[in-house]
Amino acid sequence: MAADRRLAAAWLFGAVSILQLHAQAMGLPVPPQLMSALPQPRHRRGADRDFATGPQGAGGAGFAGGRVRAGPVMAGEYRPINCYVCANRLCSGIVTAISMIGAKGDWVHLYRPKFVLAALQPPQDRLLSKLGGQPWGFPQNCWPVCPGCDNPMSMVAQLAHTLPVIDLGRAGSVLHLFFCANVACRTYGDIYGCRAMILQCQEIGNGVTLQPADKDAGQSINGELWIVAWDRHEDAVTPEQAPLFYDDRSHLNLPDEIAQPFGFDERWNTKAGGVPYWTGGGVTLDRSYIPCPPFEFLLQIHSRIYVDGAPPGADLIDCLVSIYEEVGSETKWNHTWPTRQHAGSPNMSLIYKNGADSYGVDFVNFGSDGTAFVFIDRLSNPPEVRWHWNR
Repeated sequence: MAADRRLAAAWLFGAVSILQLHAQAMGLPVPPQLMSALPQPRHRRGADRDFATGPQGAGGAGFAGGRVRAGPVMAGEYRPINCYVCANRLCSGIVTAISMIGAKGDWVHLYRPKFVLAALQPPQDRLLSKLGGQPWGFPQNCWPVCPGCDNPMSMVAQLAHTLPVIDLGRAGSVLHLFFCANVACRTYGDIYGCRAMILQCQEIGNGVTLQPADKDAGQSINGELWIVAWDRHEDAVTPEQAPLFYDDRSHLNLPDEIAQPFGFDERWNTKAGGVPYWTGGGVTLDRSYIPCPPFEFLLQIHSRIYVDGAPPGADLIDCLVSIYEEVGSETKWNHTWPTRQHAGSPNMSLIYKNGADSYGVDFVNFGSDGTAFVFIDRLSNPPEVRWHWNR
């Protein structure tokens, strides 16, 4: 009986929520008698699986600015709701990350990762969220092969489901991004050269999985960086402006301080949540491949990652280290190669401006200065991820 009452309450809540959304969209008032009939199920703050509730503060769930915010607020991702999907997900009790457009005056939030170089850390002994390198416990027989050149793809990222930053739709999920690193391949830079796979923790084994050799007995392994923290930031974008980032014409007409709130500073081009910070090429979303909705922006990864501090020596990390400084109108460079580069060394290089508080790590070749844009459809079962990269 209790389960039947909860199901009926969820249906009623979903129905009232939809009526409220439709009425406000049409500029019509919502009868107070209808809203007073809305059930108020208990909400466990921060719960991963829960019903949406009535009005609450910013840390909880509820109505905000005339739209439903169901479940905990996830990485500041704001998106319109599909009423049919909303009703069904509400009644089924599997609302996870339908974080809606908030009240007028809210701001979109994003998360920036903090990195360390894997080469400077003890050997990996557990699953970690990371960029590049070789995956932890990935099933060898699942390794993706490029459809263009038939070579094993290179791993770009292995990211564990981590709320509220990386929301993969269910706890225990691990996202893997692969791409074809063969610049001579027809799929290089194409959507067919980008693969995404979500595995569950029980499918992940122990130990690092070695990347298979390509047809020439070589390997193209990207530089490896571990994520040690996520810093939350407030964007310069309001929820009302967020949809403008998915249409090229609308995005082009945005003021620079909104379209590129941090300029083209590479330090802000690797992040989770918020809206995409497109490259100079503008909105490059192929809606025939990544329709939005149901796909939503998850994160983006720039080819150059920044690490706090001064760079290590070339011999210590087995790659090129370039240091430069501005002298008058000139830029003076000092390039240092490792004394002896070992076979199987990752494809990366370091760049550092003398006196800066961080150095750049070119860990992957997205056309030398490209950015990957990753989208997720959490309404599919299981959730599906698609991505592309461009300059």
